[in-house]
Amino acid sequence: MNKTPSIAVLKKELSYRSEQEIIDFCVTLIKFNRENKELLNYLLIDEVEKEVFLNEIKITISANFLDINFRSYHILRKSVRKILKLTKKYIKLINEPIKELTLLIHFNQELISCLPKLKNYPSIENYFISNIKKMESIVAKLHPDLHYDYINDINELKIKL
Repeated sequence: MNKTPSIAVLKKELSYRSEQEIIDFCVTLIKFNRENKELLNYLLIDEVEKEVFLNEIKITISANFLDINFRSYHILRKSVRKILKLTKKYIKLINEPIKELTLLIHFNQELISCLPKLKNYPSIENYFISNIKKMESIVAKLHPDLHYDYINDINELKIKL
């Protein structure tokens, strides 16, 4: 089997193609995979109004936390994992550190408001702790002027733990 070509090679090949061929390629890609369809939708439509899209994601995350079923620990853990997976999917689409921080902070705030005693749920507490570590590593890479706001938000979350 052939080795997968680099992005540079693919870009070069695309430059030789007509506009209609590129559109056909895009349609084929979005038929192939749902993630490709979501990414293309974001790039074409939602990227223009990033703040509106970000607020819609926050609303979706909050609504999912309201729908959590508390019947059993297993179902609760599974629901939180599902919301975290959804959050990470959106983070992958947006691909901006500040927006990633915003979504992770929102996820953790919703998690704490939903489950104020995280210590009673060890695996869910681990999700929370790993998110805190992830946020701290992102903040470390940001411009120093932005550190203060995000570090305060992270510290507030740590206090609530």
